[in-house]
Amino acid sequence: MVQNEEKEKSLKHISDIIMVFGEQKEYTHSGNISVDSILDFKLQETEQKKIKTTLDVNVPEELNVPSFDMAVILGNLLDNATTAVSKLIEERYINIIIKYDKGRFVLHIDNPFEGEIIKENNTFLTTKLDKSNHGVGLQSIKAVLEKYNGSIEIEHNEKIFSVTLLMYIELFKSNCC
Repeated sequence: MVQNEEKEKSLKHISDIIMVFGEQKEYTHSGNISVDSILDFKLQETEQKKIKTTLDVNVPEELNVPSFDMAVILGNLLDNATTAVSKLIEERYINIIIKYDKGRFVLHIDNPFEGEIIKENNTFLTTKLDKSNHGVGLQSIKAVLEKYNGSIEIEHNEKIFSVTLLMYIELFKSNCC
């Protein structure tokens, strides 16, 4: 399926395998398979790492966004937040808000962090030691956002890191009736 560039079928197949072989726990029930699957998978990791998550998800079942694009966005942002919070002893939480309204998909994630934030020419750089295999997450997200005339805003103070993402997305049109 991957060789035939059938991304959606590939991701569905992988999700089915995970459901059969893994202890898949459900954390969200928005009805959107892509969003729910990614969140369920990533939040399983946060639970294992004893990171408290608050989740507010309100998206329709059918968004005109391929699962691959959604995985790039949610996967990278949640990986970054989980990595940052994993280093903390206290205040271990991630807040996630995902909304869709009138063609606008909004994602907001905030979490505490400790340490240094490195920026160069208005671009955030990885703080991981293995720079050759890390640091492309935000670039990948920005590439996906370009498809949807989207934007990302990253803010932080000494303790809280916050990401707000906006994409303009139409719902799937039914060929019925």
